[in-house]
Amino acid sequence: MTRANTQNFDNTRNYPDYVKMLIPYLIGDDFSTKLKWGVAFFSIVASICLGLGVPLILKWLINVLSNAEAQSYQIMFFLVLIYGAGWFLNQVMVNLRGILMWPIGERAVKNLCLDIFSHLLRLSANFHLNRKTGMITSAIEKVQNNLIDTFFGLLFLIIPTIIELLLATFILWKLYGFWYGFILLTMFIAFTVISIKGNQWSLVARAKSNKVHAQSSSTILDILLNNTTVKYFNNEEYEYNRCNKILGTREKLISKAFIHSELVRVLQLLTIGIGLTIVMFLAGYEGLHGNIDVSDFVLINAYIIQFITPLNLFGLIFRNSWQAFVNIESALSILEIDDIMHDDSNAISLQRGPREITFENVSFSYSTQRPILRNVSFTLLAKERTAIVGLSGSGKSTIASLLFQLYDPTKGKILIDSQDVKYLKRKEIQRIIGVIPQDIVLFNTTLYENILYGNPNASKIEVDRVCEICHLTSLIKQLPSGYETMVGERGLKISGGEKQRIGIARALLKKPEIFILDEATSSLDSKTEKLIQQDIEAATKGVTTLIIAHRLQSIVNSKKIIVLEAGQIAEQGSHEELIEKKGIYATMWERQKSEK
Repeated sequence: MTRANTQNFDNTRNYPDYVKMLIPYLIGDDFSTKLKWGVAFFSIVASICLGLGVPLILKWLINVLSNAEAQSYQIMFFLVLIYGAGWFLNQVMVNLRGILMWPIGERAVKNLCLDIFSHLLRLSANFHLNRKTGMITSAIEKVQNNLIDTFFGLLFLIIPTIIELLLATFILWKLYGFWYGFILLTMFIAFTVISIKGNQWSLVARAKSNKVHAQSSSTILDILLNNTTVKYFNNEEYEYNRCNKILGTREKLISKAFIHSELVRVLQLLTIGIGLTIVMFLAGYEGLHGNIDVSDFVLINAYIIQFITPLNLFGLIFRNSWQAFVNIESALSILEIDDIMHDDSNAISLQRGPREITFENVSFSYSTQRPILRNVSFTLLAKERTAIVGLSGSGKSTIASLLFQLYDPTKGKILIDSQDVKYLKRKEIQRIIGVIPQDIVLFNTTLYENILYGNPNASKIEVDRVCEICHLTSLIKQLPSGYETMVGERGLKISGGEKQRIGIARALLKKPEIFILDEATSSLDSKTEKLIQQDIEAATKGVTTLIIAHRLQSIVNSKKIIVLEAGQIAEQGSHEELIEKKGIYATMWERQKSEK
């Protein structure tokens, strides 16, 4: 199994990168989606044709109105009917695109968010130890809020607007001469340059404000999750000041980004105003000299207004679309983080066996400056209980993490039934291991759902059975809502002992072939601990079990006890053998006896 280095997900990207990543989500694979895309593009073409044709019909209508002959009434009625129908159909094309494409956009949002969520779940424990949850949730929220705006803005507003403006310029040039087309084209080029350069300038501030916004969300979430700690140390005012500082920075950067955007907007409007004035002055001048009639002046004015209105919106759409890209930048770059423990290319399935586990010269370190385990070798006997003890920081929990495949050893190898885990499928290893950690974290849902999490396919009878084993039945009967009791965020509504019993219950529900008990009863009172230890012994009988313990009294019946010191095995043997050695274990035993 290999793991790539963690990457930062604040990297800067550009339009081609975004489009390349988003196209698969927007296009889809099914025929109906591709058909909708085809109809949507047809509606764009139809809308452009109708938009350019309506002013021409208006010109002809004016010419008819200037003719007083009787037969003009029929022509006028016909042209008015076409004019109204053309305007109506042009508007309908816009709504048709929305009806067809909005569901596709929402599906793209769903699939992209699912892929980001799935990718986050597959990232290594190392990534999640260093993550900032608030920044990640903020990034995913921005995908939900901005992807469709980007999608519609780019494909159905910006691109059609450019095509329509260029065609209108061509028509005016062909009908009325070079200067009309030249002035409008020059105005459009100047407007586009100002839009691109101006948005690049303003979005530097926008990118910085987004980063600070994500940091503020992360900080506030962290404070709320640790609200009890804040109260323990009377640090409400300190946290208020900390939030005030980071929100003040956010305020300044967002204001700066807004001011930059508005200054760009003023330049865009100035460009439009100058172009509009020059074209209308030219048309008026030619009208006064008889080179064009009233209908021509109206047509030029209609095209200019039709040109100016989308161009006026173009700047806003272009800015919003670009800002939307910036807003989803961090979420898209999450997908590029390759801090995943991949299976070996030739990984095979785990064979059935008694589940004997062997560590051979295993070393591990989170960094080269901090070695955790050094040349550790031992065997967990199949279907027996093996305990690991030692002072804090000796590497006990690291052994459990390595066995569960949260990390790869720096050196050495781990075997399960003589199969090197390096060449096995990681999911299969994790499926057969049940972990009861010291710190039980619960979901903010019902008591029943938290227990059922150990095996979502388990029956109510099986849940009742593990609750009986873990002495949860009496607690459930006392609760007004029973199994439907909400446990609160991270299980804060119930006691530490109750959380630990729930953790044990859902591990039993998983029916693992290997148990890892990492200080599994440390939060229980001595009476409950003794009862649960008896039940755990019964439940794990005949199952390979690794117990990580601080209280030596809880592991005296283990087949073998391994004593760790500074990442190395100092002693190993049965309880009686270690007491006779009068070494580290015996000293720990005497100290704990005297503390009772």
